[in-house]
Amino acid sequence: MEQVVEFLTSKDETLKFILDTYGHPIIQKRQEGFASMCHIIIRATSFNRICQSMLC
Repeated sequence: MEQVVEFLTSKDETLKFILDTYGHPIIQKRQEGFASMCHIIIRATSFNRICQSMLC
Protein backbone atom coordinates (compact mmCIF):
# COMPACT_ATOMS: atom_id res chain seq x y z
CA MET A 1 0.00 0.00 0.00
CA GLU A 2 2.80 2.43 0.80
CA GLN A 3 4.31 1.95 -2.66
CA VAL A 4 1.01 2.95 -4.26
CA VAL A 5 0.73 6.03 -2.04
CA GLU A 6 4.29 7.05 -2.86
CA PHE A 7 3.62 6.64 -6.58
CA LEU A 8 0.41 8.67 -6.45
CA THR A 9 1.94 11.47 -4.37
CA SER A 10 4.82 11.73 -6.83
CA LYS A 11 2.26 12.41 -9.58
CA ASP A 12 -0.16 14.68 -7.70
CA GLU A 13 1.02 17.72 -5.70
CA THR A 14 -2.38 18.18 -4.00
CA LEU A 15 -2.41 14.60 -2.79
CA LYS A 16 1.18 15.01 -1.57
CA PHE A 17 0.20 18.14 0.37
CA ILE A 18 -2.73 16.33 2.01
CA LEU A 19 -0.57 13.36 2.94
CA ASP A 20 2.20 15.61 4.30
CA THR A 21 -0.32 17.63 6.30
CA TYR A 22 -2.55 14.87 7.70
CA GLY A 23 -0.48 11.70 7.38
CA HIS A 24 -1.39 8.32 6.00
CA PRO A 25 -5.03 7.26 6.19
CA ILE A 26 -6.05 4.57 8.64
CA ILE A 27 -7.11 1.47 6.76
CA GLN A 28 -9.64 -0.52 8.76
CA LYS A 29 -9.70 -4.25 8.24
CA ARG A 30 -13.11 -5.89 8.44
CA GLN A 31 -14.32 -9.40 8.16
CA GLU A 32 -15.84 -10.18 4.80
CA GLY A 33 -19.58 -10.53 4.64
CA PHE A 34 -22.97 -8.91 4.58
CA ALA A 35 -22.70 -7.36 8.06
CA SER A 36 -19.49 -5.54 7.14
CA MET A 37 -21.01 -4.27 3.92
CA CYS A 38 -24.02 -2.92 5.83
CA HIS A 39 -21.72 -1.20 8.32
CA ILE A 40 -19.81 0.52 5.50
CA ILE A 41 -23.01 1.69 3.80
CA ILE A 42 -24.48 3.04 7.05
CA ARG A 43 -21.27 4.86 7.89
CA ALA A 44 -21.04 6.42 4.41
CA THR A 45 -24.69 7.48 4.57
CA SER A 46 -24.18 9.08 7.97
CA PHE A 47 -21.10 10.92 6.73
CA ASN A 48 -22.98 12.24 3.71
CA ARG A 49 -25.85 13.49 5.88
CA ILE A 50 -23.43 15.28 8.20
CA CYS A 51 -21.72 16.96 5.24
CA GLN A 52 -25.05 18.02 3.73
CA SER A 53 -26.24 19.50 7.04
CA MET A 54 -23.04 21.54 7.30
CA LEU A 55 -23.47 22.98 3.80
CA CYS A 56 -27.09 24.08 4.27
